[in-house]
Amino acid sequence: KALVGDEAKKQGYIEYCCTRDIECKKIVFFSFGTYSDHGKYITQELLKRRKELDIVWIVKDLATKVPLGVRKIYNGNWKSVIYELETAKIWIYNMVVPRYIRKREGQIYIQTKHWASITLKKFYLDANTIQDVDENVENWKYNGKIMDYIITGSDFDTESCRRGFDFYKEVLQIGSPRSDALFQSEKYKKKVFEFYGIPNKSKVLVYAPTYRFKKASMTHQHESRDIELNFEMVKDILEKKFAGEWYIMLRLHPSVAKQSSKVLKPNFVIDASDYVDSEELVAASDIMVSDYSSIMFEPAFVKKPVFLFATDRKDYIDKEYDLLIHYDTLPFPIAESNEELVENIKAFDKIKYEKELNQFLEHYGVDEDGHASERAAEIILKILEMEE
Repeated sequence: KALVGDEAKKQGYIEYCCTRDIECKKIVFFSFGTYSDHGKYITQELLKRRKELDIVWIVKDLATKVPLGVRKIYNGNWKSVIYELETAKIWIYNMVVPRYIRKREGQIYIQTKHWASITLKKFYLDANTIQDVDENVENWKYNGKIMDYIITGSDFDTESCRRGFDFYKEVLQIGSPRSDALFQSEKYKKKVFEFYGIPNKSKVLVYAPTYRFKKASMTHQHESRDIELNFEMVKDILEKKFAGEWYIMLRLHPSVAKQSSKVLKPNFVIDASDYVDSEELVAASDIMVSDYSSIMFEPAFVKKPVFLFATDRKDYIDKEYDLLIHYDTLPFPIAESNEELVENIKAFDKIKYEKELNQFLEHYGVDEDGHASERAAEIILKILEMEE
């Protein structure tokens, strides 16, 4: 089949780029088109260790703030993206590399995925409910074939990634780099509180519900479900149970973040849906409420209380996603109404919670310690040193 138009231009430019030398100190990162997720924390550690690296981030907005020593390119400029990828020694992605990109001999592709060391839902090639878009399936298969390593954070994560990516090469089970932020709570509390103007001695609950699939869509488009959480009831029980002045941060999933502007919010509710780094919010918070988002596990790594608010529980489990973990076995109190959520907060027992949480994390082989990004940086530097 003859190539035409932009596709032919891209392939021609790839042929040209593949005649150029692979630059042994160049590492290209992609993370949603933002400076965030595991790649951000790996980058920070690389910059501490080697100043002469050429670290490139592909971003959707060139106004994105990055540290000194990081070079940005615009995701919408296909020539820049192709050139940097085809001439880089290492690619580090949390999404899929486009299928038109050619992986050259000697290049290394490290996949970080975009969750931490445990995830609730089946994904990619392991998920029956989202395999009916042929282009997506082909992208996942292509990426599984060309990847050299996946970074995972637990036994459970390793096994699910092997299935989800159909990947049987080397897994780097070193922890979740982005979860390192959770072990620096005071640092990020100061940053987030200053950003939103929250009084220093206040406490924060992050409410982070996930998206739903649009019912009439054949392409799995996302939408935000109506927010049913009674903010006033929750604030009242938090102040009775845990004392202090409480704020609630509403954090919608990035794919539906813009819909947060439609939510009616009392003045103690802060819209944090457009805050770039969700880990900083989790690190700054005291408690989390979620429904089915895998972000629920991250505050649990540092023993913060997590409560589940799942008013559409049966509908979600039956129709939205296949789960990797039975919902009833999660170590978090589950509520299907505001009244039940209030009762769960009221009855919270820290000692009982931590005991059950430790058993759960041990069962799934999770052992986060706040040093995963350091281990990742050391591995990446060893790969580069082999070429020098």
